[in-house]
Parts: sequence; structure tokens; C-alpha cells
Amino acid sequence: MPTETSEAAPTGRRSRLSEAREREIYQVVEGLLREHGYDVLTMDEVATVARASKATLYRRWNTKAELVVSMLKQLKPPSVTEVRADTLAETLVEQMRVAGRRLSEEAALMRALGPAMHQNPELQTAFREMLLLPELTATRKLLDEARERGELPPNGPDAEHLLYMVLGALIGRPLFEDKQPDTDFLVEYARTVILPALGLRA
Repeated sequence: MPTETSEAAPTGRRSRLSEAREREIYQVVEGLLREHGYDVLTMDEVATVARASKATLYRRWNTKAELVVSMLKQLKPPSVTEVRADTLAETLVEQMRVAGRRLSEEAALMRALGPAMHQNPELQTAFREMLLLPELTATRKLLDEARERGELPPNGPDAEHLLYMVLGALIGRPLFEDKQPDTDFLVEYARTVILPALGLRA
């Protein structure tokens, strides 16, 4: 089984794939992940199914991990943190509603990636840098705007603490109840845990 190291990209000029062609490749990656998981997925297989050269893939994506995380970013818009409502409390509840709906729709894909996230450092790094850190930046902006409107005190919880609370719900429910954090659970969690922790009311 190939490793992430064996699938590192050669150096060279970046390719310029069209947006439509990139989307075709992302759809191939998603289908292969659903079929047999991350560890079995190879750039060779993606190239074969997508009818693209392996060199073309590597000129666009440095590693398999980068390709997979790029697929997640492009096929699953918008970001949850892009969801906005009139107040911070309403925004957070609606974001959790959207997150629950998306988790339900993509349960199979998340199951394919979950174990791999812990076993593949490059996938974990790509996921953190390409998905989590942008979410952290967007969350920080959301909280700063709420402070400017007077909805939060200047020294209230920061964005990291908020994301830790959200991750706790996502990770904790499968461990304690053997259930996925669906929409009803996440909305209730937002109203009874997250909002009170921020000093907000639903």
C-alpha cells in the first residue's frame, strides 16, 4: 500500500486545469473515497478513473492529502462559518443546524476519512491548514463583529474556545452514545451549552 511519502509531488510548474476539469477530478476522488476509504486511494487510481495523467495531478496537488482536502473544500460549500443571521446567537444556532444537516448527508464520506485523519500526519496537517485554520479565522472575525455590536463583552471567550466546544460535540456524542451528532442534537447543544457559555440567549 503506497504511503503519503511515496506519493509526494515532483517539483515543477503548476498546471492550469479548468474549473470544470478540477470538479470532475474532485468527483472521482469523492466516489473512490466512498467506495474504499482513504488508505487504499492512490493518485494512480484517481488518474486512471479521471482519465488524467499522474503528472498533471501532481502539478496541481502536491500530495494525496492535499487533493482530498481540496475536494472537501470545493464540493461542500459554503463553509459553516459563512452562514449568518441577524444576531450572534441566531448565527451560531443556524451554523449548528447547517453542520448537522451536512454531517447527515456526508456520513459515509466522514467515516471514510475519520480513522485516516488519526493515522496519516499529512492528511491531518492538510485538513488543519486548509480547513480548520480558515474556520478559526472566520470564527474570530464573527466574534469580533459581535463585540463591536455589544453582543459580547471585550474579554469574552475567544474563537479557539468556541471551536473546542463545537469539536467536543462532534467527537463526544459518537464516543458516549454511539450516535452521530445530528441536527437536533447540535441545535440543542448550541442553545444549552454554547450560547450560555458565551453569555447569550437563544
